[in-house]
Amino acid sequence: MAMTRRFVLLLAPLSLLAAGKRKKDRDFPGGAIKVVDLAVHRSSSDSLLTIDGRIVNSGPEAMRELVLIFEVMGADGQVVSSQRGKVDEDPLGSGQESELHWQMRDQASAVEVRLRAVAHGDQPVRVEEPGPYPIE
Repeated sequence: MAMTRRFVLLLAPLSLLAAGKRKKDRDFPGGAIKVVDLAVHRSSSDSLLTIDGRIVNSGPEAMRELVLIFEVMGADGQVVSSQRGKVDEDPLGSGQESELHWQMRDQASAVEVRLRAVAHGDQPVRVEEPGPYPIE
């Protein structure tokens, strides 16, 4: 009897961890990407922000119609502008990497950029290392 009780007490935390993982995956049905490298530069001559970097599909399945959402934030942390853009590689296979080269209009109050993503049918995608990244 005591052995069974110990066994149940040991299994309870493991089942809670597994349930948490399943919920986390449900929150992001579109998959997952990881930002490998991201740099944001301000161009004073033409009032543009230039975003260059690399992402990788860190999920187990290919992603179709992957769209990145760049959120430009002010000093107070509030989003002052955002812009969406499709990833060139479609589908982006599991483990496959894609380069980013993006330009968007500069905002006077912009100090950093954060990244979000959605996939086929606007399904949320989990972004590892979403930022914020400083504007240099």
